[in-house]
Amino acid sequence: GFMKGRVPMNKIFRYEKDLVDTFRKIHSSRRSTLLIDEMKIRWGNIDLVEISNTALPFSKAQCQALSKPSCAKIFMRLKNKRLLSKEKLFVGLGVSESTFHKAMSEMIREKLVIREGNNYRRNVNFVFPKVIITGYEAKLTDYSKALYQARMNKEYVDYSYMVFPMDVAENIAKKHGETLVSFNLGLIGVSQEKVKVYIRPRKNESMKPYIRLMNLVISSEAYNEEAAS
Repeated sequence: GFMKGRVPMNKIFRYEKDLVDTFRKIHSSRRSTLLIDEMKIRWGNIDLVEISNTALPFSKAQCQALSKPSCAKIFMRLKNKRLLSKEKLFVGLGVSESTFHKAMSEMIREKLVIREGNNYRRNVNFVFPKVIITGYEAKLTDYSKALYQARMNKEYVDYSYMVFPMDVAENIAKKHGETLVSFNLGLIGVSQEKVKVYIRPRKNESMKPYIRLMNLVISSEAYNEEAAS
């Protein structure tokens, strides 16, 4: 039980948004990374995504094109210098022929891709920047929902964390610590003044290159909007 007069942490944060905002404020004061709320990378959004490096050689319109999975997939297959045939690009891509052509014409229009006959190459010399992508799923109390979402996020991030008020996080660490470690998920507790990492995950090796590219261009769009506002 709680000592008399002590407010349980999960009552300090009335709403999930308060928890996210407090975490964001304490966390970003120590880092020079970009934090994006409600990242639209998966169906249902990720509460908070942190990206360590967003220097990209793309315009806003190019970012918008590459935030579409079909464009991102094709762009990652293309080479900077060498021409590839349509057949080579298309096989095993997992999109329909009409989607392929639509994506291609959009990327040619936005000067991301050059077409020569039936062959294509990138028009932008692109080398992946060294980048770390971390996802945070914040909940006031709902462990099973946070667990489900944090596991789903693993496909889209290098490190996937669950974030709870400090006392809730402490209980979860005691009760479910082994489960989280086995799923390779991190756990963070937040109070008004501090952020404590209870469990650090290992880096996921499962993120597909085109998803990493989408993360980058979506965050770069968000970054440019923030800078412009």
